[in-house]
Amino acid sequence: MKNVLIFYTVSMIGLSILYYIEPIRRENPLSRRKKQTVNMLRENIIKDKLDEILKARVKVSKRNSMEDKLVQAGFNMSFTEFVMVSILSGIIMGILFGTIMTNPLLGVMFLIFGSLAPYQAVMFIRNRRITLLEKQAGVFMQMVIKRYENTRDMHKALQMTANEFKGEEPIGTEIDKTVLEIELGVPTVEALENMAKRTNNQYLERFAAYYEVAAEVGTDDLRRNLLTQAYNQYEENRQLKRELRKEISGPVIDAYIMIASVPLFALYQIAMSEGYVGFMTKTTTGRIGTTAIIGALILIIWFVNAKIGAPLD
Repeated sequence: MKNVLIFYTVSMIGLSILYYIEPIRRENPLSRRKKQTVNMLRENIIKDKLDEILKARVKVSKRNSMEDKLVQAGFNMSFTEFVMVSILSGIIMGILFGTIMTNPLLGVMFLIFGSLAPYQAVMFIRNRRITLLEKQAGVFMQMVIKRYENTRDMHKALQMTANEFKGEEPIGTEIDKTVLEIELGVPTVEALENMAKRTNNQYLERFAAYYEVAAEVGTDDLRRNLLTQAYNQYEENRQLKRELRKEISGPVIDAYIMIASVPLFALYQIAMSEGYVGFMTKTTTGRIGTTAIIGALILIIWFVNAKIGAPLD
């Protein structure tokens, strides 16, 4: 039965692809353009409808918070688009796992967890990106301060620093965005504040605030001392975080070992017990057990990602 279901699913997917590909080959470019326009209009209508519903039911602060996290993860996506991706993810994962495992309970669970998966993915990428940016922020501030002392022009100092960081990600992209904003007419202080917001770095935020004061101070010594303050505070914080990371490295490793042990144990059981797969996928007790185990594993991954693996504040 399982083989028949897989064959049927693959056949239907193949026929669906051929159904869409064949007319494209026969249609002229103008017809294709018309169809693309109609599809885009439909997508925009659905998006607009969903946007209206979300504006009515979701607080502005929650929408803005999620959009900030998306930006910090490096995604150029609105809150409405993120919700659309989450809904689609839940539907696909629910159908996929419910069908493959022949487990309706698992299908319902993945319908819920699947809709939460994009958020977890965004938070994982965001945490990793912020950690990388924290390591790069100190060198960036040091280089900008030296160039600003020589040029008395923050825009020029940022341009020169951007050239040095070409290919160094993610800081290189963030500097380029900041330089571009200034060139498009955004005030330098605001552009630096936007960079601090995108990187979620409090010391870059202080750097922007100190620059605002330094730009109005007349003497070179005061300018240098103010801007250097942000860098010195960053260095003190970096030393403290290094000690804290050493202390929590043990629990983090233990958590990842615990997560990895679950699929390894399942593979061991499959290899050693002949009827294990049938019991876990075809009996009521096995289906309930599979759902409970996978549910617990997902919750552990969420906890490690959101709490233990998050950047230190």
